[in-house]
Amino acid sequence: MTRFLNCLSKKFGKLWDRNKKRNQLSDSEIVDRFLVHGNHINTRLRKASYLAFLPGPDSETSVFRTGGLHIEQIWQLAMEQVIAKRQNCTLRGKGTLRVDQVRIMSLDVMSDESSHGLHAVIMKWPIEKDKRKMLAIDLASIAVLTTYP
Repeated sequence: MTRFLNCLSKKFGKLWDRNKKRNQLSDSEIVDRFLVHGNHINTRLRKASYLAFLPGPDSETSVFRTGGLHIEQIWQLAMEQVIAKRQNCTLRGKGTLRVDQVRIMSLDVMSDESSHGLHAVIMKWPIEKDKRKMLAIDLASIAVLTTYP
């Protein structure tokens, strides 16, 4: 039995440690999704594209807690935490949401400080791709777009 538990601990310990560091955010908290690809902005509508909000392979969408930061600090955060860690990305803007706007769609936003103290994730996405797309469209429609200067 001990060997079995040790094996489970090795396989799932990292995941468990990551989830341990997650906390619920306040409904009034502001989060930004950094837009880093050309298809993340719908230029015709001057809105963030739903493609920016679709979850990744881990079924989460990365956002940053930016309430209380000045716009220059937000752009610096994007450069240091997103652009510097990826290849072939250009900061194009940000889509801003309040946490309660996300939760009303039956999604959740939790802190994920394993990579940065202001990092958070949108989670609890449905498994079905068409439902994920509809939720991403809804998030994009209410997100406030700010383009990078």
